[in-house]
Order: sequence, then C-alpha cells, then structure tokens
Amino acid sequence: MLQNNCKPLISIITICFNSAKTIRQTIESVLNQTYSNIEYIIVDGKSKDNTLEIIKEYEEKFIDKGIIYRYVSEPDKGIYDAMNKGINMATGEWVGIINSDDWYEVNACKNVIETVTSDTMVAYGICAMHEYLNGQYHFSGVMQHSPEAMYYYNYDMAHPAVFIRNEVYKSYKFYLGYKIAADVDLLMRIFKAGFKSKFIPYILSNYRCDGISGQQKFLSSKENLKVRFSHSRISLLHYIKRKIVLYLKFSIRY
Repeated sequence: MLQNNCKPLISIITICFNSAKTIRQTIESVLNQTYSNIEYIIVDGKSKDNTLEIIKEYEEKFIDKGIIYRYVSEPDKGIYDAMNKGINMATGEWVGIINSDDWYEVNACKNVIETVTSDTMVAYGICAMHEYLNGQYHFSGVMQHSPEAMYYYNYDMAHPAVFIRNEVYKSYKFYLGYKIAADVDLLMRIFKAGFKSKFIPYILSNYRCDGISGQQKFLSSKENLKVRFSHSRISLLHYIKRKIVLYLKFSIRY
C-alpha cells in the first residue's frame, strides 16, 4: 500500500503482555519516527497490568501525526502467535517487528526506505545491545550479521533490526513449535528461498538483554540448536553432542 506522496507504507508491529514498565519507550520510538508513512499495530495478550491503558493513551497522539494506529487485546498462544496476528493485520509494503521492551532509533524507518532498492525483500540494520547493571541499562555493544553468516556460520541475526516485505512475511509466518527461536527459523527459511537482502549501515533498533531470550537462556540455546539441526546446518552427531554439553552446562550452573 502506498500513501503520503507514494512513500511506501511501513507496518510496525509490537507484541506485549504485562509490559507497562517498558512499553512507553517502545511506543514513543515509533511515534517519533522521522518517516511519517507508518501503520502501527500493537498486539496485546490480554495484559493484567495497565499496559492496555497506556496503549489507549497514545491513540490520539498517533492520529494527530497522521499515523495509522491499531491495537487488539486478547489471549494468544505465545509471542509468535501474537506476531503472526500482527502480520495478518499489516497492510504496509514493509513490516518491522519491535518488542515491547525494545525501541527504534528515530531515523530507523527513514534509513530503511532510503537504502532499499526495488528488488530488496529483506533489510537488516544494526541493533544496539543494552545490559541491566546497578539499577539501570548500559550500552554494551552492537550486533548484526548477514543472512549468509547466520546460515553458513551459525551467527545470529538481530530480528529487532530486520524489516521484511509484507508479501514475504505473509507467505512464511512464524512456526509456533518454537517458543523463543522461531525468528531464527523464519529467517533461515527466507534465506534458503533466495530472497535478496540489503544491509542498512545504521543502528536501527535497541535491545534490552534481559528480555525473554535473555531470561530463558537454556530454552533459547536448546531451540537455536534444534533450528540449526532442522535446517541441516549441523550433523546429527554434532547436534547430540552439543545438546549433552548444553544440559551439563546449565545443570552445573543452576
């Protein structure tokens, strides 16, 4: 869909559940984008705190800026079910997903649109990492690897700094068999399909390292291993050996 003088519409999706402590920064990072042709979709999993009240509070502010603002609040089957709901709702040409404990840089959408070409299907920029220490978050470095590095060398891509054309997301979606690593699986499937990607040489997003993947490191590591085995990136023997080491590592630590 094209609006605002033929500028491509970008659909931004945020999923949340009991996110009152952090979601304001996420929402405001979308509200304050220097690129104006945005559709913002929030999928709330029926929060029990005041997350929904905060979401409703921003509705008029988005309307005043001419940004499409849509939200739903209902139970879901987990984070990737919620993301798939958001994708189903998205009408933009491009889709970005930013979780409720992360936030975009103010020029994120602008930098994507100004860098991609007509045949780009996946755009990926740099993600800044923030560690919680002594009562506050501190910048701890940046992360991003190419789809090739992810697929061939087992590096991770930072999904909060990835934008994908709507038609690709609609065709692939997230596999609900994974609780934490479905984004890795989806990016691998997209890479294997041969879609052209483009690197955006800017920091696009910011990631809090104590999110769900940081809190559940064992499950995250186990699922990442399973994803790479399912895509034949590691052998059965390697998979078994890594899994044993993983269990021993976490059983000793905890």
